[in-house]
Amino acid sequence: MRSFAGIGAGASDGPDPAKVRQVKEWVRQAFGIGEDQTVMVAEVTCTEPGCPPIETVIAILDASGRAEHRLHLAVADLAPMHLWQLAAGDHGCCR
Repeated sequence: MRSFAGIGAGASDGPDPAKVRQVKEWVRQAFGIGEDQTVMVAEVTCTEPGCPPIETVIAILDASGRAEHRLHLAVADLAPMHLWQLAAGDHGCCR
């Protein structure tokens, strides 16, 4: 079962809000996304067999629809290179 981790003030409440904001900015830069598009970042926990314990889900929303990407890393472990690789279609870093 997948569940979304909450984003709160404490470490036990989910990812650091400052890091989430930074990841959103990296997504905007890597994908060339303007302020007219919504970027959502969430950590997801999973207990299904073969699923990583924590992954980051990135959703990009605009008038034409939604693009969703999953990275098999926690928000705290993401670096700009992961988002640039993702934008280039390379999922090898985090799958």
